Amino acid sequence: MFDLGEVALAAMLHDVGKLLQRGSGMPRSGTHAKFGELFLTRLGYSDAVCEAALKHHGRARAGQRVSEAEHPSTLVVYEADNLASSLRRDDPGEAGFDPEASLNSIFNFVGQGSTRRHSYRLGEYGGASIGSYFPVEEKAEPHAYRRLKDEMVSAFEKLGELGASTDVNSVMSLLERYGSFVRSTTGRADTGDISLFDHSRATAAIAVCMAGHINETNNEPILSEVKDKDAPRYLFVWGDFSGVQSFIYTITSKGALRMLRARSFFLELVAEHAVAEILRSSGVPRTNVIYVGGGGFQLLLPNTEKSKEAVETVERKLNDTLEKQFGHDLYLALAKMPCRSLGHRRRRAGGEFEKPRQRPLREKGT
Repeated sequence: MFDLGEVALAAMLHDVGKLLQRGSGMPRSGTHAKFGELFLTRLGYSDAVCEAALKHHGRARAGQRVSEAEHPSTLVVYEADNLASSLRRDDPGEAGFDPEASLNSIFNFVGQGSTRRHSYRLGEYGGASIGSYFPVEEKAEPHAYRRLKDEMVSAFEKLGELGASTDVNSVMSLLERYGSFVRSTTGRADTGDISLFDHSRATAAIAVCMAGHINETNNEPILSEVKDKDAPRYLFVWGDFSGVQSFIYTITSKGALRMLRARSFFLELVAEHAVAEILRSSGVPRTNVIYVGGGGFQLLLPNTEKSKEAVETVERKLNDTLEKQFGHDLYLALAKMPCRSLGHRRRRAGGEFEKPRQRPLREKGT
């Protein structure tokens, strides 16, 4: 049986060595897998988490191949990493790697004919300067990777001192802080517009779904089973509140602006509550939240009876409460759909993920 928390942790940290490698001053002295494994071992992470960092590639140096893995969670992280990596796009150019490369803006690839390239400054997400959130034409500052690496290492050490180094949400927050402006891959043939944090979180979400589904089916977690792309391992969930416009914008009393803000905040809290309850009842960490906001949310859950029951229970209980408070003016429409691995069918992914959205839209009358 897989421990979903440990699987999520291993997947979130499988590429942590990339920032360590680039900030080492000697990026070609070892693989990012080895940098990551040494770092996690020093911090006292479990053998399974350390092995996933070292052996999550199929083709690698001896001692670093997935075929040599001892822990089934490494196999899951390996396949989840492959599926998450399939989201990357190729950019015609020279081969090789640039260890100093910055995260490119997605707008570099909108339109044709422009040779101007913008990238994000290497730094923490959540910095005090508003300018840090906008891409610039400047190249990365010298030693920027080393400075960011040192800050991340210090933060992880403090997390360990607090006894929270294995808390998935805490680790995810740290990676968001230090990996949101770090490029996932520095290959020159890659567009380089996916951050290390986004790739790690996507890998974790996929890995948790795979592990949860294998747990329920009781299949042996061998490599051939893990790589089965025809197994419906994923449950895509779409939630949307109906009646939002009338609930928020039909206030005519004195202090309407204050009430509008309060009701908007209320909807955000209810959406967060619904997400938290579904995750808790499913036994799934927050890595599997795709989006929450604007009166709706999207989740990627393991396709298990436990997950389906969690979604149905939250929908029923929450709508009972909303009906008592607001009548039929406000309710949550939830839809769910089993999915297979879409990494090898990227062109169809958008259409497949549109299907569960149709029920909430029909119920809203749009």
